[in-house]
Amino acid sequence: MDINDEDALDFEEFQHLQAYYAHQFHLLEEEEQLLYTSADMIGFGIEESHRIQTEQRKERRLYLTCPNLLPNPRVSTPWT
Repeated sequence: MDINDEDALDFEEFQHLQAYYAHQFHLLEEEEQLLYTSADMIGFGIEESHRIQTEQRKERRLYLTCPNLLPNPRVSTPWT
């Protein structure tokens, strides 16, 4: 085997490794994208759960809260 054959084999091995690492890198990019998508879905689910709980809580509240009270109940009411 002469030097040109060895160089050709080395270059072929290099190309094979380069293709392998490119494929692995592509798989990592896909995995990273899947991770981000999953995290977004989980975050959206948490926010939506809080929104639904808030809406359900509003339906059960049949009493006045501070924002509903008059600033001064002794003035401008039908009972004064």
